Amino acid sequence: LSNGFLYVNNPSGLGASAGGTVLAGGNPTISGVTISGEGLTIIATSVLQGTGASGWTGPIVLNANLFLLAPGTLDLSGAISGTGGVTKASSATGTVRYSGASANTYTGTTTVEAGTLELDKPAGIDAILGDLVIGDGSGTDTVRTFGSNLIDNSSDLTMNEGSVLDLQTFIEAVGRAT
Repeated sequence: LSNGFLYVNNPSGLGASAGGTVLAGGNPTISGVTISGEGLTIIATSVLQGTGASGWTGPIVLNANLFLLAPGTLDLSGAISGTGGVTKASSATGTVRYSGASANTYTGTTTVEAGTLELDKPAGIDAILGDLVIGDGSGTDTVRTFGSNLIDNSSDLTMNEGSVLDLQTFIEAVGRAT
């Protein structure tokens, strides 16, 4: 998908999962469904939006930056890899959840500008490997953990005005915190 919009409200709306989906500046919206087993490759800065309770279970490769919009809940349970970064964009205050048993290995920065990013992987499995920035200076922007050691120990953490790092009862260690 290149520089266009696509609305998906059927789990098989993208066709057979074997071919995968490539975003080159595109903007798909997943509406109330989970796309299962399909790979997603980002080759130019793109936007992925989830409305209602939506999800993507296949692997995601970030060769460029990805903006996530979630007025509802968007659950990404496949491993996320590559050199790009992820921004939970300021125009959607819902929840993005990183779940699943595999580590995310993408090295770009994760930025939460609005709403909540939930880290819900098994304890000790990296949900975030690169640096983490929480908050854009307006409203409350939250990262919530559902296990210990989900942010890599070498990740730098920047907390701006209005940011919340909700560890619940869990433990995290980061490289440098500002």
